[in-house]
Amino acid sequence: MENTQGSIAIEFRQGWGWLVLAALTISTIGDEITLLTLMFRTAESARAYGVPALLIAELLPGLIAAPWAGRLIDRRGAGRVLVVVSALQAAAIALIAYYPAFRPSRPEAAILARLKNEH
Repeated sequence: MENTQGSIAIEFRQGWGWLVLAALTISTIGDEITLLTLMFRTAESARAYGVPALLIAELLPGLIAAPWAGRLIDRRGAGRVLVVVSALQAAAIALIAYYPAFRPSRPEAAILARLKNEH
């Protein structure tokens, strides 16, 4: 049985395709909000090279792991790998959010200090 372009589109519309697309969209938006939050926190508490180092740290694992990720997905199944990696990502973000060393002591004080310095 041969799949044509039309039958793939019909399967996508009738199956779980729209749900997966919506989930990926929400996940991507969440990832970008997390990155922006980490960038703002890093910018207010780290040295000048903190934000570029954060951006490099975000891109580097994907570049290094890409050759092996395909093999892992082929062996274990994409769904299982997606669930495990998403759970690990959520745990890492929760650790960053709740670990006291990553929290500014008084974020409103840092914002007020910046506003005073601008004027």
